[in-house]
Amino acid sequence: MDTYRATNTLNGRFYIGSTVNFEKRKKQHLNNNSPYPFHRALQENPDVFIWEVWVDESQEREMEQALLDMWFGKGQCYNLSPRAGGGWQAWVEGQTWINNGECEKYLKRDQVLPDGWEKGRLPFSIEFGKELSERLKDWEDNPFRKKGEESMSHGRKWVTTPEKDQEKYLKPGEKPPEGWISGRMKRPPRSAESRERTRQALKGKPKSESHKHNLREATLRYYANQGKIRQKDL
Repeated sequence: MDTYRATNTLNGRFYIGSTVNFEKRKKQHLNNNSPYPFHRALQENPDVFIWEVWVDESQEREMEQALLDMWFGKGQCYNLSPRAGGGWQAWVEGQTWINNGECEKYLKRDQVLPDGWEKGRLPFSIEFGKELSERLKDWEDNPFRKKGEESMSHGRKWVTTPEKDQEKYLKPGEKPPEGWISGRMKRPPRSAESRERTRQALKGKPKSESHKHNLREATLRYYANQGKIRQKDL
């Protein structure tokens, strides 16, 4: 399986995918005029995209899924689906994933949900999740975890207007527009339901020493900004 990344050099955003025939899949992307954000950007400026490919001996999409687990939902990731193989086709054509507890498939727009089936995809088994983690550890040329100058984000930074209503990802050496400052746009605060889901997901999990250190430093900064330091934090 060929796992690939198409990176927009204007803003640093990228699309992650996998295929058994990269050249054919690349042509499909380039000829696709759907309203999908990645394809829209590709149609506007195809020459600014850099395509990188990593060959994996597996015939499944494990590597793509592992990378989506790391990056889906973050600002620099174009992908609209958190699952490998569930991208633009379902989004544009109105298809959706369904499963019966043992297998999964696409349900087309004009099809009726079969008895015993429900919408959604099958969850990963614990064994499969461990396998993905091990495969990532063995991938020495993983570009998403490189440090320093080898990192895909080296030399880049986000800048925003003072009002924080616009933002831009600067390329290495690029100067920000006049009056812009470092940072990103304002986002609406997380809902109470979202915070509660995060709390429940982290409940009972041991914190690493680095995590404890970061929490302590954040607490100290907060109380220092308030003009007071709690005795137990000293």
